[in-house]
Amino acid sequence: MFFFSVKRQNLPIGGSVFKAKAKFYTQEAGLQDFQALDGWLRRWKDRYSVTFKTISGEANQSLQRW
Repeated sequence: MFFFSVKRQNLPIGGSVFKAKAKFYTQEAGLQDFQALDGWLRRWKDRYSVTFKTISGEANQSLQRW
């Protein structure tokens, strides 16, 4: 799953990128009418106990150089 592979690499990902990837993968799977709306993302995050956090401080600086 895209999210968990990104998480293992300790890379940041935001909700809009995640929704775009979900839309892409569902279209590849033949689900043309899928809509990655905010409600879908909220339920997905609740189901998998995922939180999106803001990166700040030293960690944020290293990501900006990347």
